[in-house]
Amino acid sequence: MIADDDILKARTLPSSFYLDHSHFNWGQKELFRKSWHWVGLMPSEVQVQPTNILDGYLDMPILLARAENQQVRAFANVCTHRASLLCKEAGQAREIICPYHGRRFNLDGHFLHMPGFRKVPDFPESRDNLQQLDCKTWNDFYFVANQSDINFTDWMQPVYDRMSFLSFDAMIPDTNGFTSYELQAHWALYVDNYLEGFHIPFVHPALNSSLDVKAYEQHIFPYGTLQIGIGGTDTMCFDLPETSPDFGKRVAAYYFWLFPNVMLNFYPWGLSVNLVEPLKPAITRIRYETYVLHADLQDQGAGGNLNKVESEDQAIVEGVQKGIASGFYHQGRFSPDHEIGVHHFHRLLAKKLKL
Repeated sequence: MIADDDILKARTLPSSFYLDHSHFNWGQKELFRKSWHWVGLMPSEVQVQPTNILDGYLDMPILLARAENQQVRAFANVCTHRASLLCKEAGQAREIICPYHGRRFNLDGHFLHMPGFRKVPDFPESRDNLQQLDCKTWNDFYFVANQSDINFTDWMQPVYDRMSFLSFDAMIPDTNGFTSYELQAHWALYVDNYLEGFHIPFVHPALNSSLDVKAYEQHIFPYGTLQIGIGGTDTMCFDLPETSPDFGKRVAAYYFWLFPNVMLNFYPWGLSVNLVEPLKPAITRIRYETYVLHADLQDQGAGGNLNKVESEDQAIVEGVQKGIASGFYHQGRFSPDHEIGVHHFHRLLAKKLKL
């Protein structure tokens, strides 16, 4: 069976999943449109901040707006008159004003005024207010969703439970670490690769020397996974408090994956956010954001040369894409020792797809 609950019986998703446009389009309509999406920080002095969720795939224009009571809400960045984009740049504002015909909204998203509509009966209606989306915060980082079927707290709880000891308020964005790459492969193949440490000794020699791969840990949650990289004798590791469930271990890295495409990688120096963004069935954008807690540790340990690790991952994943497309591969089996994360991911996708 495809992604049987028993990993010993299960088979991977078929090659058609990674090749067929129908599955890719399904992901656009049914998976990513209903998922939680990382937005990131919103500076305290900013009242409006636009972003485009999954640019080139979903193209969901979103606007974060901070009202007078300091509450931040998320709205569709689309005017309810003729669908013009409302806001193009982050900044200060008392109102949201459409640049097309001057329709005005307050920062709570409510309609205020529209010239030329005095004769229109039953106007304004509730539909003339901006469409509001779900908006949640985690340590000042914002996430938005359009009717997600996953509870945000359930989605994020494993990260809350494990990483609360960190001083998130002291983390500083490192714009040098805000970058993106494009690779010639299906987005789910990149996730498959991320979700197992099986390949580390073969693909990442430098990273392998920093980790004790035999002590590598994997944990499964309803909507994600955690991989714990245990450091070697000379590797920079976390100074864990006694309250940590990992106290006494030499943890060099925490690798969290949140279904379907958010990756939060914690190192002693801080946080590397890894966002997997589909573009086409065989083209994916990988977007990185970096938040630093200890700049003097950035070149050390498991998180010391992320660009090299990324290039090694991309090369192997692009090779897998070619193998998938060759016609010589249909399905594989899972290693119960090393691929429980990949199995979990395939089960979630199979249930969504009803395979």
